[in-house]
Parts: sequence; structure tokens; C-alpha cells
Amino acid sequence: MFIVLRERGNVSLEDRKATLIRMRRSRFCLSPRGLTPASRRPFEALVYGCVPVVISDSQLLPYASWLKYDDFAIRL
Repeated sequence: MFIVLRERGNVSLEDRKATLIRMRRSRFCLSPRGLTPASRRPFEALVYGCVPVVISDSQLLPYASWLKYDDFAIRL
């Protein structure tokens, strides 16, 4: 199941809660690149118990110099 964000990026509280519930139930969570080169999405996936699936060659992963993302994430 996917949640489609509105064009202007406005997301209701109900949509955000639904997304977090789905993340808690998932084993893998997509972590696409956002509007900026760095993203909090891989961290959110870990917090909710998902394996982050990073969908970008150019995404800057937070704390990449300290963390070995290949040990706990999938890169596509």
C-alpha cells in the first residue's frame, strides 16, 4: 500500500499516522531520495523496525562515515 502525497507536500496528520502504522507492520521500507541530497528516511525505517531500501545512487546517507549501511540496508 502506498500513500500519495499531495502536490504541495501538505500531508494530513491522519495520513502521517497511517504511514507510520504501515512502517511498523513492514519488514522493508522504501527510502527514496527527497528534495535534498540527505534524507532522514533510512533512519525512520530503522526506528520503525524496517530494513531501509535506499532507491538512489546519489543519496547522502546520514552518518555514512560511521555506519556501514551495507550491513543493514539494501541499495537499489
